[in-house]
Amino acid sequence: MSNYLAIPTHSAPLGRDIHLRDIVHVENGDVVLDIEEATITPGVTAIVGPHHTHASALLRVLSTLEEPTMGTVTVGGVPFGGRSTATSHLTSGTPALGGALTGGQTSSEPGGSAALARLRSRIGYVPTDVSIDHTTSIASLVTNAAWLRGLNGHDAREAARTTLDTMGLTSVHNKRVRSIARIRKSRIRDNPARRHGANADRRARTALAMACVAQPAFVFLDQPTRWLLNPSEQDNYLQLIRHTGAGTVLISTNNIHEAAQFADHIMVLNEGRILAHDTVQGFVDSAPVGYEEDTPLDAAYQAALASAY
Repeated sequence: MSNYLAIPTHSAPLGRDIHLRDIVHVENGDVVLDIEEATITPGVTAIVGPHHTHASALLRVLSTLEEPTMGTVTVGGVPFGGRSTATSHLTSGTPALGGALTGGQTSSEPGGSAALARLRSRIGYVPTDVSIDHTTSIASLVTNAAWLRGLNGHDAREAARTTLDTMGLTSVHNKRVRSIARIRKSRIRDNPARRHGANADRRARTALAMACVAQPAFVFLDQPTRWLLNPSEQDNYLQLIRHTGAGTVLISTNNIHEAAQFADHIMVLNEGRILAHDTVQGFVDSAPVGYEEDTPLDAAYQAALASAY
């Protein structure tokens, strides 16, 4: 944890919308994001699509872990993006779970590094297969995450205690989480479902607690239910998202039915392009007449995917 730098909190409120304009993002020579314009409003937005949606790239950009190759992203009223001399150090730091970064924090947006640092202190981010120290107790992990967000001593411990309770982790606060490698191995041992489920569920909740312990304004979750095999554990986890304290939440999933159950908005993303973006009801109502799929939701989803061709 010593890699990370505590970012002081600020009382000035951030906006809650996210705006993307003329976004092109290239990774390893391939265009992974191509978004002309989009606005993400408060609430829970599910980013859904087949494999190779590049939702992970979008969440990395929104979390400020990466800057877009071209275009401007504005999160909470703080704009950033477009490689230039002024922004060349935007991603030189290492992101801590919960949004704090170390290293250079120079940026071309109004307010410069101070505005970007303040934004990062209000972002909670859980990447796919997030790395968590499996030698440290859950309580210590969450307390340390609170400290990294600028809370000190008593406040950090109290925030951790409250968050552990919210996430249903109080009874296991002195236990540790297993590594992804050990969770994978548990799937092929005797009674794998119970062993795997308990470890994966604890790990997922711990990562969410670390990201949300300081009540961030924005929470970005990349395939957080990937290792949860039990449907009830998936449902319980998705319900916890409503208790993060964040105004704007984005979560990626490959399951359109899962998305419709817990989200306020659905964004269909495929190969880095937004094919549809609406409220859940508005998306369902967009289903074509005379559809052959099982439900209007399926029909709307298939129609959105077909619109790319």
